[in-house]
Amino acid sequence: MQVRSVAFTADGRLLAGTLGYGVYAFNRWQSTWEPLQEFREFGTFWPMWANRPLYQYSTILIDPVDSNTMYLGTFPAGVYKTTDGGEHWSEKSVGWTNDGVFCLAFHPGNTDMVYAGTYNGINRSLDGSEHWEFWGAGWPPEQWVFHIAFDPIDPSILYACSKNGENEGEGRPGFHGTVMKSIDGGAHWFSITSGLDPNQEFLRILVDPVDRHTLYLATSYQGVWISEDAGDSWREWNQGLQPCREAGTNGNNVANVLALSADGNTLYFGTLGCGVWKRTIQR
Repeated sequence: MQVRSVAFTADGRLLAGTLGYGVYAFNRWQSTWEPLQEFREFGTFWPMWANRPLYQYSTILIDPVDSNTMYLGTFPAGVYKTTDGGEHWSEKSVGWTNDGVFCLAFHPGNTDMVYAGTYNGINRSLDGSEHWEFWGAGWPPEQWVFHIAFDPIDPSILYACSKNGENEGEGRPGFHGTVMKSIDGGAHWFSITSGLDPNQEFLRILVDPVDRHTLYLATSYQGVWISEDAGDSWREWNQGLQPCREAGTNGNNVANVLALSADGNTLYFGTLGCGVWKRTIQR
């Protein structure tokens, strides 16, 4: 089956979201996957917009200090916020453009500072989403930013990856996505794609919690890649994964195909048709 999203719960359970077969939890004691109860209206199709799927809800961000405060990213309608655990939601799009949201992330040291990966680069809020500003100087135009990650020691260093959304999401030959880095809190960005094939999309980037110079990258069809010099260069990291290197995505990556375990020692990758694979990180 196709695995579109892998993630860990607060209590350390590994979940896998599939295409058409619901959500599964991994039973670590029996080494088996167990289906969770299906969600209401599971599998509802959304209407099309300009020949692209319209994702009504694309991402949710929960405040790590106050779990009643949550942000909901929508596509293509901006950001909504609740402070009462979801009883009431308010639109929070002052300064926002017409861009939809693909991902949301808190600054590690300040939950009032929210970063959003959008349909056209990155936006930032300094006041808990009351006001937004474009925060993506250096990004190529029309980049669908799928993921934003922070350096665990120096949060002024950020990484992000994208799909080239030109031509109604088709991109163009030789350029279907990019990986970017900022060393000034996101004010300016530059490309870090040495060794990568830009004729594909880049779905998720993770910073190793033990070695901040080590990065893991999920690609659309070349599996997982690794950088051990903070993005200066990349190499393939697919030993054992060669038959199943295509990620579980449909090209509009409202999904999470790459996740690290809570102890940072195991990497999980969700594939297209081959289930979930894992790799132990040797320290």
